[in-house]
Amino acid sequence: MMTNCTEWQNQIDAYVDAELPPSDTDRFRTHAEGCAACAAMAVTAIESKSAIRRAGHYYNASPELYGVTTDGGTGYAGTVYELSPYGSSWIETMLHNFEDGNNLEPEGGLIFDQAGNLYDTTTNSYNDHDGNVFKLTPYNGSWTYSVPMSLPTVCPVLAPKAPLTMDASGNIYGTTWDAPAVGFGFRTDALL
Repeated sequence: MMTNCTEWQNQIDAYVDAELPPSDTDRFRTHAEGCAACAAMAVTAIESKSAIRRAGHYYNASPELYGVTTDGGTGYAGTVYELSPYGSSWIETMLHNFEDGNNLEPEGGLIFDQAGNLYDTTTNSYNDHDGNVFKLTPYNGSWTYSVPMSLPTVCPVLAPKAPLTMDASGNIYGTTWDAPAVGFGFRTDALL
């Protein structure tokens, strides 16, 4: 039976992932109602895992794992990262940091083309566009960032959020969302 904060804080990931036995889950909830520190840690863990799940991950043929965060990084506007296995743990490499003032909040989910380039979307931009498709190209051990498509600002707002898909010819397709109206489909060379 766990009785102090240190013991509970070591179990927060198990709580968030629903891996605690029901009796421990109930006890943690009771404890968190009276402990602001443990409650805050649980909320942070839930939000972090939710952002990672929304952003998605991509496994290619190699053992690396690729993903995005919608927040964080040096510009607090999201990152693209690579995780490489190292023994029983992982080494994180930042491939791109989104800075305030350019594309913000990558969110759709990464895809690779046959040349090894990564693609995804951002949901916001300050350059008179409502989001972009971005591309990261591997070059001499680093990655070069470019924007092959910016979605035009229209009323109501377009914002790509769903994962991109690529056909056999290399055309990239995606969708936007728009509340309360409907979204649009797009291909990197035209709105559909």
